[in-house]
Amino acid sequence: MSKEVDLLGKYLHILNNGRLIKNRDNVIIHASSSSILIESDLTIIVDTSARDDCYIIVKNLKHLGYTPEDVDIVINTHLHNDHIGCNEIFINAEKYAQPLQAEGYSINSVDILNLKDISIIETPGHVLGHISVIFKNEMGMNIVIAGDAIPTRNNYYKWLPPRICSNSKGAIESMKKIAKIADIIIPGHDRPIVVLK
Repeated sequence: MSKEVDLLGKYLHILNNGRLIKNRDNVIIHASSSSILIESDLTIIVDTSARDDCYIIVKNLKHLGYTPEDVDIVINTHLHNDHIGCNEIFINAEKYAQPLQAEGYSINSVDILNLKDISIIETPGHVLGHISVIFKNEMGMNIVIAGDAIPTRNNYYKWLPPRICSNSKGAIESMKKIAKIADIIIPGHDRPIVVLK
């Protein structure tokens, strides 16, 4: 994985590598999303993993010289528990999601965000209102934090929509959109993927 990590650059850090643990019947028994720190003009976290992983995130933030209180913004790709489990530890951060996801939560709309080096795209399919975050690193590479638009490397390599899906056709379209933009994809529940073009 070191090649992929080296390509992420100096300002994007994986705080928690996402994973899916399944039983023998292929049923998910634990899911925890990737949690990403971006150092830009603000300190930004994309997705905050499952509640059980808060200690990992705090430990890795400390290793980078941060505390949860230092984080300015949390962007959630969507609001499933394995992607928002540690939102509450970022007490000073403004929280954001796509309006269809944010409805009914005390979370701001990403439509009002204007961030340096970061853009947000709509990637529905897994759920309505799913978004992915694009970070252009100092090497000019587009890193797409895909959330569950591309949950695992297997979804990408076999071109399979997420197993949990509100619209499989829309999910495939979102995957194509991400692959077209990305130099590197950080899936919701797996290690980074280098996109060969």
